[in-house]
Amino acid sequence: MRRELVLAGAAALLAITWVLALPTCWTIFDEQAYLTQALRFARGEPFPAAPQIGGLALPGPRMVVDAFGYERPEFAAGWPALLAPFAARSVTAAFALTLIVHLLGTAAFVGVLRRLDLDPRWALLYLLHPTAVLFARTAMADVPAMAATAAGLFFWVERKRSGRSAALAGLVWGLSLHVRWSQGALLVGFLVSALLVDRVRGTRRAGPLAAGLTPGILTAVAASLWMHGSVLPPRSMGFGVEHLVRNGPIYALWLALLYPGLVLVPLRRGAPLRTEAGLTLLVSLLLFGAFSHRYVGFGPAAPVIGLRFFLPATVLLLPAYAAVLEEARTRLPSAVPWLAGVLLFVGGAGLQLRHADAQTAQLARVDAVTTALSDDPVIAMNDARELLLEPPGPVIRWLPEDPLPAIDGPAWILLSVRGDRATGADAAASLEDLARSRWALETVVDVPPDGGAPGVRLLRGR
Repeated sequence: MRRELVLAGAAALLAITWVLALPTCWTIFDEQAYLTQALRFARGEPFPAAPQIGGLALPGPRMVVDAFGYERPEFAAGWPALLAPFAARSVTAAFALTLIVHLLGTAAFVGVLRRLDLDPRWALLYLLHPTAVLFARTAMADVPAMAATAAGLFFWVERKRSGRSAALAGLVWGLSLHVRWSQGALLVGFLVSALLVDRVRGTRRAGPLAAGLTPGILTAVAASLWMHGSVLPPRSMGFGVEHLVRNGPIYALWLALLYPGLVLVPLRRGAPLRTEAGLTLLVSLLLFGAFSHRYVGFGPAAPVIGLRFFLPATVLLLPAYAAVLEEARTRLPSAVPWLAGVLLFVGGAGLQLRHADAQTAQLARVDAVTTALSDDPVIAMNDARELLLEPPGPVIRWLPEDPLPAIDGPAWILLSVRGDRATGADAAASLEDLARSRWALETVVDVPPDGGAPGVRLLRGR
């Protein structure tokens, strides 16, 4: 009972710090896109016609336009559909659902540890994982994907290791494709590992696992065909071996440092789930390492933010990590695990406070801009578009070297000025000069850079 009280107390403290550092605003494009899609579901119009200017379709961030001119998300639509009733109430309510899902995922992981005969208090590694703590304050799908992975793992480690439990695990993991397309890495890694384990141990779980995965895979393919007319969804950013060479070692290093040695536990003989965790981690490193995007410019916080891609794989690594720590605990002073837990919680609380400050600054910029806008077209620098959640008029993304779009009549010019990045300031000046050559400009909003937050200027062109 004492162990459960420790976990319950930690979960309550996490929720309290979440409320004290109440999340109020989105801060990145992906999060804005999830909220946009959730609000569209809430209105009963999930795939509206994309705004156009001069016959050119103008999709929002992380959206694509189909052959009929309708705007559709390039990400899985399952999580935004679940967010919809919460987002319709408020952005903070949508974030609260993510926190609830994180707590449910922690409960599932406690069950995993119990079935592996490990101390359930090691679920603190899940609950207080810095990346999970940060993204439990957002509308992103990473924490829900992590929770779905833990739920499926709960069935997979059932003590009898039956075919039925393997099928149930597969059903959960297959359906998790509707939460995040990249759960495919988990499916591939786990299915291959199940085949290997069956061959070595003489078990027969790969077949039931594949059968359980089938409904989720088929419905995910059907969803992609329905939304995009293709088996695989489109991506605005690509993959390539050249990215893998650059990103793969960095992600592996981050994984090894955030929880010291975590990435090495599949190498330990006798570690729980070492085959499943090792192969899934390898597939995840290959997939996300080859992805063209990597989080840069965040300083020491980059590993915490960038490892969101690896939260599902981390779930599979944590039981083996817990087993290593449990063995090491017998050789350490009793105060060490408690001290580590306190440091983990304090670090998470600090993350939440820093994130709340960033959200407050973002909300001030969002309110200043959206209050002023009318339904005239907005010409926006790329990173400034993240301020616009369902704007009243069409938004045209402007990149350096782009000409001004052909617009008859007045327009808005939205500039993002990063005081610590000369290129950002130069790009803003370039767009302003172009706009001034066509319109008489009036400054409506001018928020200067503040710390790491970029400044924003909204100009009215007549």
